[in-house]
Amino acid sequence: MAQSTQLGIEPVDALGYAAIPATYDPATGAGEVGYAIQPCRMFTLQNFTNETVMWSFDGVNDHLPMLSMGYFTLDISANQQQIQGLFLDEFRTIWVRYLTTPPTSGSVYFTAFYAVDYPQD
Repeated sequence: MAQSTQLGIEPVDALGYAAIPATYDPATGAGEVGYAIQPCRMFTLQNFTNETVMWSFDGVNDHLPMLSMGYFTLDISANQQQIQGLFLDEFRTIWVRYLTTPPTSGSVYFTAFYAVDYPQD
């Protein structure tokens, strides 16, 4: 039986400028933008604030600085079968903090993309 792999897209997660903290705080959820519900093959981080932010994939360490009005899309394994390839694990929380100056406008966004396999006759 053949299979067709299609792209699934999770609803966007957002955090407004006023909620972006100076430090991540997993105990209170400060800086939590969202998480992928499915193991994701691709994701996009967007900083539509007026200041530079720092992204974290563990809520402790800094991983990815991003300038104002910047974005980052990572295609981890979009053209692999669902059970193959590298994935951002499900329920991996994405965190953000401002780097030096608190933003005064805008939001940050996280969108996850995943695979849905459909059997075909």
